[in-house]
Amino acid sequence: MARHFSDSGSGDGSEFRSAMSRRDYEASRGITHTSIDHRDLSVRRPRRHHHVGRIIGIIILVLVVLAGIEGFALYRSIKTVQTRVQTISGQVSSLETSLKSGDAETLRTATENITSETDAINVEVHSPAWVIASYVPVYGEDVKSIQTLGDVAVDLTENALTPFSHAAEGVQLSSLFADSKVDVDALETLADSVSDVASVVYESSDTLNSLPEAHISKVSEEIDKVKSPLSEASDLLSEVEVILPYLPQMLGSDGQTRNYLLVAQNNSEIRATGGFPGSWMLITVTNGTITLGDAETLQGKRNYTFSITDEEESLFGSDMAISPANLNYTPDFTRVGPLFAEVWEDYMQQDVDGVIAVDPVFLQDLLSLTGGVTAPDGATVDGTNAAQVLLSDTYWKYPDGDTQDAYFAAVASEVAQKIMSGLGGVDMTSLVQIVEQDADERRLQVWMADDDEETAIQAMGMGGELSTDTTTPVLGVYVNDNTWAKMCWYLKLDTQIGTATANADGTTTYAVTTTITNTATTSELADAPTYVTGDSPKKRDTDDMYLSPLLFMAPAGGTITDMSVSGDATIGETSLYGFDTWTGSANINPQESVTYTYNVTVAAGATETLSLDTTPTGQRF
Repeated sequence: MARHFSDSGSGDGSEFRSAMSRRDYEASRGITHTSIDHRDLSVRRPRRHHHVGRIIGIIILVLVVLAGIEGFALYRSIKTVQTRVQTISGQVSSLETSLKSGDAETLRTATENITSETDAINVEVHSPAWVIASYVPVYGEDVKSIQTLGDVAVDLTENALTPFSHAAEGVQLSSLFADSKVDVDALETLADSVSDVASVVYESSDTLNSLPEAHISKVSEEIDKVKSPLSEASDLLSEVEVILPYLPQMLGSDGQTRNYLLVAQNNSEIRATGGFPGSWMLITVTNGTITLGDAETLQGKRNYTFSITDEEESLFGSDMAISPANLNYTPDFTRVGPLFAEVWEDYMQQDVDGVIAVDPVFLQDLLSLTGGVTAPDGATVDGTNAAQVLLSDTYWKYPDGDTQDAYFAAVASEVAQKIMSGLGGVDMTSLVQIVEQDADERRLQVWMADDDEETAIQAMGMGGELSTDTTTPVLGVYVNDNTWAKMCWYLKLDTQIGTATANADGTTTYAVTTTITNTATTSELADAPTYVTGDSPKKRDTDDMYLSPLLFMAPAGGTITDMSVSGDATIGETSLYGFDTWTGSANINPQESVTYTYNVTVAAGATETLSLDTTPTGQRF
């Protein structure tokens, strides 16, 4: 609330008074705005006109005096509002501290103080001075908007903040997750109040969004300061509301046990969903208590038979059906997740309730919050270097594949333990931002065996599914490397969505360019181990990067046309899961690129601009 009313213009109410005085000046000069024919009256009754003029003059004089009085009252009122806003600002920090600590008394006091000050502010902005100002032509609309803002503030504090604070009394938000345990009971308590809070936030956001554009720039600025975070809160709550009913059961409430398979994807050997599944481990959750199993490598685990479609076999080859390492050639994690679960269930004879796929960049982002770990060889792995250690340095230190896999699994296990034990003490805002960003980048993907839970996960943006919504078109650009190399540490994948052209049939066409670059230099690869460069016969040169299959998938209901490519590459049109798809391969030498230019046409009726879904690489260039 601290930002809602701060710095309200000059603070002297002069803009309202000036608008009023202009109207009064016009009236004092005989300028009227009535439909009565005054010329006719003046001819027939001149003496009465003289009296009417005097009466009008007196009325105007009174109005001028009143305007001055009320203007001064408005000035004082604005100052009072500013003082109360400052008081609220001082209480916000106490509120935040008490929410984290679970200090019920301080939480109750801070909430009551904020509510009291907000109520007082609303009384001020509905006082006679403000009411009179609201009738001023043009600028009165701005006053009414401020009054509406006051109403919204009261609604938010009394019907959202207060009930949530009551629900949170005695609950330490900082300890909701601590020492590898989620306080399920406290989570359920807080979750019960969220729906009521959310409805108030939604309504408040809609109310502010419906306000007319302010004439006074300062008023507009202050309202925008409230509208933006309120809109963000509304969007966040709409997502949270979907998952909250399922969180307790997903965390093993009522003594039940949940099993989740954690898969670490290696972006240096790129796959459509992220990378080669280098290691996996079982996460067990019972009544909020999280237990991590031992990390194991998937290397060498073959001789399975998976049910893949004819389309999938045509694009990805029969190797996808027998090798767990190749299950994520497809970019659709709703296909990959259950296939990973199938491998684990066959290998360990144990069912899982879900699959969580992460990459080293996501782990690095989390380590930036929790602090680092010490690897088995004494190296520090933290929020600045985890991706490089796991995706590059390991292969130079340990040329032997088995040693690499063991080291990778050991570090991954240490990192997972550190994150599980340390997340409870981190800044929750920063954690939420990391989860949102990395889920959007496909560095965190989740599949749930339960259909309702899976729907909730997808609504949260963590499902890694291919969008079938024609109103929000998404272009998919995905890459794979099946040369048994680790060259993709040097992979830069850049897609630029350019100019949009509206078509007569209601569709829209975008000019798109995708550039794939091998950022390595010949000199730095001169002494590279074969495990890094790969020894596949598909490679043209020792230090080139061979990518196949490449996938360019049109949005649902859309098409890709006018595809052209420059560089050592192939491309052709096909179909996958009902999406218009272009696929091919590319050989890219160090410091060289392959560039694809094409047009993407989205379905008629699309309400959003074209966005991008793409394979996450090991480095954020």
